[in-house]
Formats: sequence, C-alpha cells, structure tokens
Amino acid sequence: MCIICVEFQSKKMSPIEALRNVAEMKNNIGEEHAKEVVKMLFSDAIKGRRTRPDVESEEDWKYGSD
Repeated sequence: MCIICVEFQSKKMSPIEALRNVAEMKNNIGEEHAKEVVKMLFSDAIKGRRTRPDVESEEDWKYGSD
C-alpha cells in the first residue's frame, strides 16, 4: 500500500487530492497500482462514501447555507 492509499483511507486526503497525487506519482508507484488507486477513488465516489475530509455532513455542501 502506498502513501496515497494510506492518507486517503485515513480520510486525511480528499479524492481530488488523491487523484492529483496519483497523476504525479504514477511513475513511482507503477501503472498497475495507479489504476487500482483510481478504481478505489471512483468506487468510493460512486458509493457516496466520501466527500471531503473537512466536511462533516451533506448539509455543509448546500449552497447558501451560510
């Protein structure tokens, strides 16, 4: 498991940050693992498991809720 996986799974990194890091680290982590990480990120996004690590609930995502 790479640092991207560890940070994402511990909710210290958002999906967008993780995806950007995969693009930057693709040569270091290898193409096969990069594909696995991207698959994990999209799978979590589709299932609605993750939004952003600094947002507690979906209510925080609503525009004009300030």
